Formats: sequence, C-alpha cells, structure tokens
Amino acid sequence: MTVRVTVHPGEDVELSDGVPTATFRDPLAALLCRPELRRAALLADGAPVPEDCRAGERPLLPGATLTTRRQGAAPIPDDGPLLRARWVLARTTGSRAGVLVPVGGPRDLVRATRRLTEAAAHGGWRGTALRLRRGGARGVLGPPRGSSDVAWVLSLLPVLTSVAVAVLLRQPALALFALVGLAGLLPHVLRRRTTGAGTLGAPPARTRPHRGGPDSLLAFAVAAHQTAPGTWRAARAAWSKAPVPPGWPGGVWDDLLGDGSVAVTGADGPARAVARAVVADLAARGRPVRVLGATRHWTWCRWLTTPGPGPGTPGHGPAGSGHDPTTPVHDTTLPEGAADATTAPAVVVDHGTPDDHAAARRAVAQGAVAVVLGTTDGCRTVVTVQDGRLHVTGPETRRRVRPLVGVTTEWAEHYARRLAGARHLGRTLATLTGTAAPATVTTANLPDDVPLGSLHDLDGLSAGPTNPRSGSWAVPLGRTTTGTVTWDLVTDGPHLLVAGTTGSGKSELLRALVLGLALQHPPGRLMLGLIDFKGGAGLGPLTGLPHVAGQVTDLDAALAARALAGLQAELRRRKTILAEQGAADVAALAPGTVPRLVVVVDEFRALADDLPELIPGLIRIAAQGRSLGVHLVLATQRPAGAVSADVRANVTARLALRVTDPLESRDVVDCPDAAALPVDRPGRAVLRIGSAAPAVLQCAHTGPVRPAMPVRRATPFGRTRGARAGTVLGVPSAPGRHRAGTGPEEPAGLVATIRAAYGASASHPPLWLPPLPDRVTPAELADQDDRDAPGLLLALGDLPDQQRRTVVRWDPDDGNLAVLGRTRSGRTTALAALAAAARVLGMTVRTVTPASATAPEHGDDLLLVDDLEAVRAAHPGWVPPPGVAVAVATRSPAAAYACGTGPRLVMLSRDRADDVALGAPAALAGSGGVPGRAAWCGRTGTVLCQVVLPQVVLPPAIT
Repeated sequence: MTVRVTVHPGEDVELSDGVPTATFRDPLAALLCRPELRRAALLADGAPVPEDCRAGERPLLPGATLTTRRQGAAPIPDDGPLLRARWVLARTTGSRAGVLVPVGGPRDLVRATRRLTEAAAHGGWRGTALRLRRGGARGVLGPPRGSSDVAWVLSLLPVLTSVAVAVLLRQPALALFALVGLAGLLPHVLRRRTTGAGTLGAPPARTRPHRGGPDSLLAFAVAAHQTAPGTWRAARAAWSKAPVPPGWPGGVWDDLLGDGSVAVTGADGPARAVARAVVADLAARGRPVRVLGATRHWTWCRWLTTPGPGPGTPGHGPAGSGHDPTTPVHDTTLPEGAADATTAPAVVVDHGTPDDHAAARRAVAQGAVAVVLGTTDGCRTVVTVQDGRLHVTGPETRRRVRPLVGVTTEWAEHYARRLAGARHLGRTLATLTGTAAPATVTTANLPDDVPLGSLHDLDGLSAGPTNPRSGSWAVPLGRTTTGTVTWDLVTDGPHLLVAGTTGSGKSELLRALVLGLALQHPPGRLMLGLIDFKGGAGLGPLTGLPHVAGQVTDLDAALAARALAGLQAELRRRKTILAEQGAADVAALAPGTVPRLVVVVDEFRALADDLPELIPGLIRIAAQGRSLGVHLVLATQRPAGAVSADVRANVTARLALRVTDPLESRDVVDCPDAAALPVDRPGRAVLRIGSAAPAVLQCAHTGPVRPAMPVRRATPFGRTRGARAGTVLGVPSAPGRHRAGTGPEEPAGLVATIRAAYGASASHPPLWLPPLPDRVTPAELADQDDRDAPGLLLALGDLPDQQRRTVVRWDPDDGNLAVLGRTRSGRTTALAALAAAARVLGMTVRTVTPASATAPEHGDDLLLVDDLEAVRAAHPGWVPPPGVAVAVATRSPAAAYACGTGPRLVMLSRDRADDVALGAPAALAGSGGVPGRAAWCGRTGTVLCQVVLPQVVLPPAIT
C-alpha cells in the first residue's frame, strides 16, 4: 500500500506506507532532483514533519502537500479557522458554491458577506445564496438538528417577546400573551412523552431527507480530516442515539440519481461545475470515482479512486496506490457484492466515445451511478444549465427549475484531498453514523505487507542476554491504519487462540510471534515449547532458537503424549518453587528465577483428534498457567468442537484470520468480520482481547520483504501502472504470498542472529525428554547407574512425568522374574543382560534349555530359563528349583505365574491387543516395535524401558 502526496509545487509521489521520513528523504531528493529535500525541514500542509513520522500517519496522510520550511506553508486553504470558528458563512448556490468563510463576530460577518458577493459578481453570477451555519468540528460532525428542535425555538419566541415587551413598557398585563406561546408548546410536550423522544432504543420518528450542498460536504471532509480522536468518538456516540437523515451530509442530488444516470448539458464550464458537485456528493458516501473520456478536467479525482472501506471491493487500497483505475477501457464486470451503494463506483463520462458510454451503461446495470457530459443518449434524467439555473427533466417528474449548484476545480481539489486523508484514518460517513458493517468499517487502508523486521529494532539485538531489550511482555502482531498492534502475555493473556482457514497465514503469524518474543527477551526470561502438527513444516525453522526447550511433531504421536507429560511435570516444578519462595505468582519472583514458558500448538484440532486423552491435561495447563507463567498459543482451522469450553474460559485473547463462514468468525471473535476478509490478503486478521471492540490488522510475516522503493512518482491520472488491461473497475494486483528464505529478516537468518547474540548453546533443560534410544549399553548408563543399588542392571527406564530417566534393576529378593514376549521381541537379550550384570557382581549363572532341565549345580546363584514352553514340552511338570533366583522367558503369562514369578518384563510390540494379553499396562501397550522395548512391572510401579545390550554371551546350558 502506498500513500500519495504532492511535493510542492505540483509533483505527485507515492510513499510506501509506514516508511519513516528519514528513510524516504534521500530517494525523494534523487527522484525529483531537488537536493534541498535531503536536509531541509519538511512541512505537510503547514505542519512540521518529524524525522520518525511514518507515511500514513498524521500529518503524512494521503492528499497532503509537502513543502520545506524555507518555502513556507503550501498554497492551500488553511483549515484551522474553520474548525475554531463558532459560525461559518457558506455560499450555497452558483458555479462557485461550497466556499466556507469563518465568522467570529458581526464585523467578520459583514466582511465575509461582501467577499462572497463580490466574488460572485466578478464571476458573472447574480442571486448567489449565502448561509450562516454552525462551525467547529462538533457542530459539523454531530447529528443535524431536527425540525422538532426548530419548532421548540419558534414556540418560545412569543413567550420571550411578550415578557420583554411587558418589562420595557411596564405593563404586566402584556405578559399574559406569553400564554399563547406556552399553549403552542403543549403539543410538542405531549408528542415527546407519547413517542419517547430522546430515549435510546426508541423507534425514531419519520426522518426528513437532508438537503445539504457542497458547503456541507467540505465542512464534513475538513472536520473528519482534522478533528481530534476524542471529538470523533464523541460524534460517533451522538450518532448512535440519533437517526441518520437520508442524504446527509449532502443530498442535493439524490432525487436526480434514482434512475442510475444523469446527463448534464449546457456550456462546458458551468456543466462541469455542476457535474463536479454531483461527483463530490457521491464520493462522500464512499463511492470510488472512475473517469472516461476527457480525464484532464478531472485530475482532482485521483484522490477519490479508492472506495469506502471494505475488503475485497473494487479499487481497495489507498488513493493513488499501485495503479489508477481510470484508464479508458471497457470491461465493467463488477466483483460479487460490488453493487452496494458504498462500493459501486461513480462513473464519469466526459465527452467520451461510444465505447465509453457503453461501458458506463453496463456499470449502471450492476449498481454504479453514471454522470454524463456532452450527450444525453441513454440518460432519462437530464440537467440543463441555462441562464444561471438548472432545468431538470426526468422519467417521473415534470420539467422544473432549481438553483444552479456547482463547484470549482480548486474547491474539488481541496475537498478530495481532505476526504482521502480522512478515509486513510478510517473516518468515513459510514463509520461516523454507524451504517457500515463492522468488517467494512475496520479494514480500510490496512498495509498489505508488514515485515517482521519493521516491527523490531534488529540493530539493538547485539546487546545480548546481559541487556534485555524490553521489560514488557507486549509482542507486536502487526499493524492497523493507526499503528502497531501488540499482544501482552501478562496483561492481555495468559493465552491466545488463533483461527483461520488454509492459506490464511496462521503459520506465518506463529513464526512471527515466536521470533518476536525471542527478539525481545533472552533465554533466561523466556522458554519456548513448540508442538507442530503439520509435520514440522510450520514451526520447524525455529527449533534452532536457544529459547526452545522442546519440539514435537505429529510424526510421532507417542512423543506428543510425552510432551504433555513433561508440561505437567513443569507445572509441578513451578508450583514447588512458588511454595518455597512464598509467592503467589511468578511475577513476584526475582528476575531469572523462573522464565516464562510459551507453548505454541500449530493445528490444535489435529492434536485433539489424534490424542483426545491429552485434552484434560491442556485444560489444567490453561487453568493454572497465569500464576505459573505458562502461556498457550493454540492455532487451528476451526476451533468449534476442538477447543473445549473449559479451555476457552481461560483464553481472553482471540485472533481470527480469514474463515469461510460468518458463524466460525462469531465463534472466535463474536462478530462476522473474519468471514469477510479478502482471500488475496494472507495475514489479515481480526483481533479481540476480552470484551474490547475487535480490531482488524495486517499480521507480520517472516518471509522476504517485497522489493519496494520507499518513494516513486505517482501514476499520472488516466494512466495505469500494473493494472490488468481492459477494466474500468480495476482491482489492485494481489500481493504475492510470502516464500520462505534465508535473508537476514527471514526465519533462518533471524534464528542465526539470535543464536549469535544469546549464545548457540541451549539455556534450558528439555521440557520433555526425547524418546528412549533404540540401543542402550551399560557404558552409556555409567553416569546414571547407582552401583550400590540392589539388583541386577536390566534396562534404561523412562519417567516423563518426572522429566528424568532411571535405571531399571531386578532384585531377586522381590521374586522370580518373568520376561514375557513374542519371538524376536528381545526376550533372550534381556536374559543375556541379566547374565552379564550377574557375572559383574561375581554371581554364578546357569541356563536351562529343552535339552537339559536337570537340577542346578551346588552354588548356582541365578538360573535363566529361555523359552519356558519348550522346556516344559521336553520335560513335563518341570518347575524351578527352590532356593535359586530364576528368570524365565515365555510367551504365556499363565506359565510364568505357575513358576511363582513376581516382577515381570513385558516386551512390547505395535499391537496393543497382544501387549495387553501379555500383561502390559494399557497405558504402555502398543508403544513397542523396537527390539528390547519393554514395560517393567515391579514393586515400585510401571516403567517404559529399553533393555540393555549385553557385552557378554549367555553362559553355557546345564548339562
């Protein structure tokens, strides 16, 4: 999106939206060959422009005129007196109507009257009508006074007059005439009591159409452009309690446009003045303006090519952005929904060709309004300028005469500039009166491209972890028309719900959010847990951040379950720390004691569908996360049915990117706006925090910054830059989707920069341990094994709930051991591991085979039985001898129990039913598939483990 401004004396340029003044100075000076622009102080419409002021912010709004301080203020009307004056004298008729002169007192009124009448006489017009109207922003933007208010004033006049005459003449009897005025007030009082006038929510009385002229239009544009935000909000509040009169603030031409087109004939000068007044009235309602034919007379319309705010509407974007849809070409196909009165264009045909007129007729058939000059063909409503008056004929009215109302090109230029600036601020007639849908209100003039680097000071990153970049937990999400939008983990959190259909920009937003947090906080203050159920495609590029303490994808469902167990263990650890410190919240702890943990889940619905048993754990995290410093960011395509009511009860911040149905939008942000977001604007979203009003923003992205110059020459009016040939209602080309890359402001580049600033080594222990390895040797357990512990080394156990590993030992004092499993599951390896561990302790070990099942020799300490079924088949009735520790390997739990076994080691497979049949706990069944993966069921509980590989062979069989 660009911001079109004029550099005095008359060069239009387009500034990239959001570019600071210090950035576009040098390119602007080089573009216009004006070296003084590099250093001279700049003025925009007479107001100083700070160096950090960005294009699109006041005073650098569309329509502004840039000058240097040496040149002085631009030669444009000064709007300040119009806002400060209590009264304004306006010229309402003539070809120079719409002129406003502030009036401060009787002398000013006399001078203003003389000035306007002399100007009218000099222009050859007589009988010009003047009107004294209210001034000031409040008087202009507030609802117009109704006829009932005037009736009250007129009814009070006899009362006041009678009392005044009685006092002056000292005749109290004359005061009795005041009763006549009071009797006139009685009907108004009764009507107000019966109709409930002034009561909010009561049905308004019949509203009379407004009939304001160009003076009302200019007053509205100036007030909307210049007024303070507080005054604008007060005016909106006043309109919320008042009906909107049809036609306000204009309305002079409404009765002429019912047929869809009007032809203005007569001398070229006066006819164009009248046509300009008609187009100005239409532009105030939000209609974009398209010009065919003699465009050189309509250059002021370059500020009005943007429609009123609305996503996906024709010409959506800032005035003068990218292309100019006024090229005289003739494809008038309107997009779906463009026939709305605030988005369908006003097409001006000024002495056009037959193709121009045919294009205008097609546009009118689709909801547009046409103003035609030079011919009356195809127009049933004709306005003829003759003898200083307008002669109007129409299909439903007889010929009538009305005063001439027209405006000059200078007036139109001033009006269009102010209207363009007001639109950029989101201040339109629809937003003021509340007649626009919320999505139409809030999506006007949003930037199309918000690189992550533009929201963060990347130069300050070199400060490193010893100098935190920010003490606030507010992270930028994107930009609106008024500035940067942030989400604060502490004050706006603790959790965030993100919804959006495929291609709406969810993963880009999550990457920008994670990188934004990492850019602002060192690993000592921030931990990140990434759960990516897109196979790692969404959050995978961020795993190299030193803040990341755990990452899991949907490629390993068991690892996802381990992640939740690790998070629950982290909650217990934090509770213990708070209890030891006597604090109620992590914010009360000393900095660096407990870093805040942000868990990001991409595609939460997939997680809920694949692992529904994990949802209760997430509910617990959502409920307890605020005080413990744990924050959830849940992203999904459709929250309905996936995000439970218990989770939503703890989620105060909700962000909806584009969704496919208004009901889905209401489900997330309580309004239908997200369903109306344009398809070709990925990253556009609606944010709602608590009960605050929703805000539409363009989210930041981590892709490459689109190549764009900070400034360029504006497209001359009537030509096209980048628009598709053959369209009168051209739509700006859709912005390209962001591609992943390795530039300095792209994920890989930012991750490398952060690692260099904070240190490449991880600063946090893992939130959840990785899965057990497929192979474990005794040497690898040397650091974890307690050699003084009783029992024989058997396996490496996994305790994800405690965020640690343990060594599994079999103590023969606990009873004989049963090793249960199918063939090639690792039973023999388990027996070999026991034999190796026993020999290390100096024990005598013997094995029993089907070939020999005789009694053990004297002094044997351990008897290993491999394939108990085969031994019993060869020696029916064989039982383990008493007084010797025995470990048996079998496929039958019943056979193992018959041998008097106590602890058991169940070798696991991928078949859950088979594992349960062998005696494996249901929680661990089906988690095998790797030889040696087993479930240890001993005196202290159940543990998933990996059997240690032996370093010695089995001892010889008993013979």
